[in-house]
Amino acid sequence: MKWYVIILLSCLCVACKKHQTLEEATDKPMQKAIEEAVEEQYKNIKDVKIYALKTVYADDSVCIKQCYVDKIDSVGKKEVLEYRYVFLIDMFQSRFERQVVFNEVLINLPCLPDDLIRKCQEEVKQRGESVYNSMIPLTKRIKYP
Repeated sequence: MKWYVIILLSCLCVACKKHQTLEEATDKPMQKAIEEAVEEQYKNIKDVKIYALKTVYADDSVCIKQCYVDKIDSVGKKEVLEYRYVFLIDMFQSRFERQVVFNEVLINLPCLPDDLIRKCQEEVKQRGESVYNSMIPLTKRIKYP
């Protein structure tokens, strides 16, 4: 009888495992996209540090994050870059391919202050705007899984 209880509890633990949200899944591809963009745009890069990562908008199909990036070249010169990253599920392509397809775009834009982020989030909710529809044309299929 004890074995049945142990097996049942094990099954429940596996079944109740927390699924990763789109917002959580955004961090790795964002980091990779930033590193690739900095290496592609600038030569002799010694180090890239991402910090002050904030979510500008997130729902079940799109996530927009912003961050600052310290780019340090081989001479030791530091430059601060600002990026916004859009990560979303391509609904049409996902249905067509019968698997989840992700799109992304990395935009070099100034970071928004917290109060403006909150204001924009409230306006989107009040107006019932579709962030997804306005972002999908900007994105390309993600290069890496």
